[in-house]
Amino acid sequence: MNFKGFKYKSNNELFCEHISLKDVSEEYGTPLYIYSGESIEHSYKELSKSLSETNTEINFALKANSTLGVLSLLAKLGAGADIVSGGEMKKALYVNIDPSKIVFSGVGKTTEEIELAIRSNIKQINAESFPEIDNIIRIANELKVRVPVAIRVNPDIKVKTHEKIATGSNDTKFGLPIKEAVEIYKKISNEKYITTMGLAIHIGSQIFDMNEFRLAYENVLSIANSLREEGMDVPNLDLGGGLGVDYQNASINFKDYGKTIREVFNTYDYKLSIEPGRSLVANSGVLVTKIIYIKNSERKNFLIVDGAMNDFIRPTLYNVEPLIK
Repeated sequence: MNFKGFKYKSNNELFCEHISLKDVSEEYGTPLYIYSGESIEHSYKELSKSLSETNTEINFALKANSTLGVLSLLAKLGAGADIVSGGEMKKALYVNIDPSKIVFSGVGKTTEEIELAIRSNIKQINAESFPEIDNIIRIANELKVRVPVAIRVNPDIKVKTHEKIATGSNDTKFGLPIKEAVEIYKKISNEKYITTMGLAIHIGSQIFDMNEFRLAYENVLSIANSLREEGMDVPNLDLGGGLGVDYQNASINFKDYGKTIREVFNTYDYKLSIEPGRSLVANSGVLVTKIIYIKNSERKNFLIVDGAMNDFIRPTLYNVEPLIK
């Protein structure tokens, strides 16, 4: 097993760092998720190192894993948070993630969630539609407080990934087409209680081709430069996440990812942020189940375990074969 933080010892027993998975499963029962803090810390530091020559903030995407223990560790390492709900915001604040490093993404923010974000003084709200912007402006005017808002751009880029986790084309619900994004940015730049924070982008998950990231980044950079040329304040660019995880070989290409960001943005003064999720935690944990029955049939033999669809959701949604060790 080639996952950092996990190894088999002499009696062929799997350990997470110094802890026996067999002992933990007997104490707490199964099914059971077990994560290696050592592995998460290693991934975070590798990503951070790849970005060391850039002005880039790392905001962990809570949708990848919102377990309080995992979030607490990432908070201590200095990570911010990318959230998509009020519940995730409360979790981020609970583990003491700095509100100035919390970015609120997602297409379905309720009025109550927007108000919570404003009261919590988070870094920015990434707005994704005209109705959402109108609602944010209304709330800001009623409260008479300045609200930090970025606009999510949809660059209409198709990436080589599963269709259900591709988010950068115009046939998805995410973000605004370029022309509309520019129009709405100009609109909020004239609002009394809106602080323009810049642009955001996210083209999907499980992306391995750095040229797809480069194309998206060059796209949003061009839009930002055009807005600046028209005299508008565009301080930040949120580059999203999506860096692919090779589950079979436990490898993540942090080095080339950081290099791509550096090559696109290093001659500009934008403050950058990224939203890594699975690339920080996916290869850091295991699901431990117990075999209940062995069912033999004419064509196949089945191992019946005490895990269910909720534990094996990725095979259900994305036709991914679980890695069994």
